Formats: sequence, C-alpha cells, structure tokens
Amino acid sequence: MHVLEALVFQLNAVFRGSGWHGPTLLGALRGVTPREALAKPRGCAHGLWDQLLHATCWKYTILVRLGEAQPHTFPRTPSNWPRTPSARTTAGELTKLWKADLRPARTTHATLVRAVAQLDPAGLNEIPPGGKRAEPEPFLREALERRRRVFGEDDPDTLQSITNLGGLMRAQGRLAEAEAYGREALEKYRRALGDQHADTLQAIGSVANALLAQGRGGEALLLLEPAEGAARKAFTGPSTPRLATILSAMGRARLAANDDPARFEPA
Repeated sequence: MHVLEALVFQLNAVFRGSGWHGPTLLGALRGVTPREALAKPRGCAHGLWDQLLHATCWKYTILVRLGEAQPHTFPRTPSNWPRTPSARTTAGELTKLWKADLRPARTTHATLVRAVAQLDPAGLNEIPPGGKRAEPEPFLREALERRRRVFGEDDPDTLQSITNLGGLMRAQGRLAEAEAYGREALEKYRRALGDQHADTLQAIGSVANALLAQGRGGEALLLLEPAEGAARKAFTGPSTPRLATILSAMGRARLAANDDPARFEPA
C-alpha cells in the first residue's frame, strides 16, 4: 500500500465504519441522543459533544497548516474545546444544534482526507519553514509517571504508556531500552490478563520485534511460536492485520535463527 493510501485508510478507519481497533468516532456516536452527548460522565471534564468538536477543531487546524483552510475561520469558539450548548437548552433546539455540529465533523474530515491524498510523498518527512521536530519522549515519560501514580502499575492505561515508550525507543534505535520496556509490559499483561489475551499477544510481538532488531531471532522465536495458536484465535475479522504482524515477525525470526523458512507456512 502506498504511504498516502495508508494515511487515508487510517484516517477513515478511526472516523467511520467498523474500525479494526474498536468503535470509530461516528460509530461511537451512533444512537447517542443530543442530551446524552451533552452530558459529562462523573469525574470527566468533557462529554461526547466536547470530544466531537475537539476532533473537528484539530482536523481544521491541520487543514490550516496544509494551506487548505483559512486561519481563524473555525465556526465555533473557543479553540481546542469549543463551547457546547447549555444544559437548559430545549430538546428541540438541542437536536438542531447537535445535527449542526455533526455536519462540519463530516465535511472537515472529508476535506482533510482529500488534502492528505493530494500531498507530495517526497515531502512527508520535511519540516516546514519555521517548524521544528517535536520530541515526544518527555511527554510519554510524564504520561507514564502520572499513570503509575494515579492508576497503579497494572492498570491498562499504565501498560499502554509503557508500550508507547518501548515503541519510541525502538523507532529511535535504542533497542535495549525498547526490549526492557516491552518485557515489563509483557510480564504485567501476562499477570493481569493471561497468555491468551490480545493485549498480551501484542506485547509478545513488540518484544519479538525488539529482539529481531538486535539480531536475536532465536530468542524472538521462543516467544512467538507458543503464541501462534492463541494469535490465530484472537485476531480474526477486523483484527486480522494484528495476526499478520505476528506471522511476519515469526517468518523473520525463523530466517534470522537460520531455521528453514519453508517450514513457515502462514494461513
């Protein structure tokens, strides 16, 4: 798949239809009444209506950066978290306002998809004039620290932060650190969810990829082979790409371990 096709696919995959990862944005809003969208869950600063406007606003911001929209023309204020209607708004008026905010969510998304599809692939890694490359590590470390403190060591959000840091380390070539974070997450996923759970299986894949990047195919294979059966059961339907990731890692691990690649026959 071409890189721009992949970007467009991912943009649409999280917005509409049946997402491989779970509910899409529009899917999560299906059947939600305007009053429900306006409500804020206990302990949360934002409700579904807030989140819809937030997502739309940031898509508009990207369009401004791409030169596809004029600055300061987003129809709602303030920026980032636009103001939602009052809870005292009548049901009829609330329905009109809800539909009015769903429309720009769809049109802004469609405009962004078209703009991305028309980008020059050669310029995707270029930093525009006046721009700078953001360093994600401090933010990821702060998120992990806060989640450890608030949610605890074995909370799913904490484990996701550990996984995120491991992925960053691998992308930066810091493979020993990537392996360490991956093994920490894997151990905790196994303890909390068991060996058959999809999150555990993905953690196995992450550690295996870190090992493969270090030329340690034999060790990667020891992790992956026992997980193959569970992965084939866990990753079906929309989750099939995750199975493909595991199978690809197994193939590379067998090659790296000087095993016979002919023995590896993915379904």
